Amino acid sequence: MKKIIGVVLFLCLAVLLTGCKNKYHAKIYGKNANLISEEFLDTHRVYHAHYKEVDEDGKTTWVDDTTSPKERKYMIGSQAALNTIITEGTLTVDFSKKIVLVHIIMGVHPNRALVLKSIKVKDDVVNVTYDYKHSNLKDASSPTPIYAVIVMDKVDAHDCNFEFQSAFKYY
Repeated sequence: MKKIIGVVLFLCLAVLLTGCKNKYHAKIYGKNANLISEEFLDTHRVYHAHYKEVDEDGKTTWVDDTTSPKERKYMIGSQAALNTIITEGTLTVDFSKKIVLVHIIMGVHPNRALVLKSIKVKDDVVNVTYDYKHSNLKDASSPTPIYAVIVMDKVDAHDCNFEFQSAFKYY
């Protein structure tokens, strides 16, 4: 009987611990999900990402952005605001229960999936840590804007900070 009680308590503890890992019911999407519109990314550039520019003669060149900020971050609380950022029809959110956080930086693995490491809310700020889902693929590209879109439970916060834990620091 003691073994049965011990096993039941162990299982309950295991369920509680795994249930706490994502207490904000967050889901992360990367650039491979094609959520953010190319127009938005082009008008909200980030430092050291390469952007295509076309001159008057129609000649295309790639330029390295050296004047924009190193990151862009947004905390979105309405579908109307979200619709100004995303590609039409790609994401609908119930903003009575959820918020959306967006982080744009420069990276060299735009098609890799992202993994959410942690979300902590402290002093009116949501702190998000994420990383690439690492692989053995040789899939690097030229520096390009990459992004994380996090849909999570609504919290009482007015700002957000991000830490991208990639093995390489791009800026």
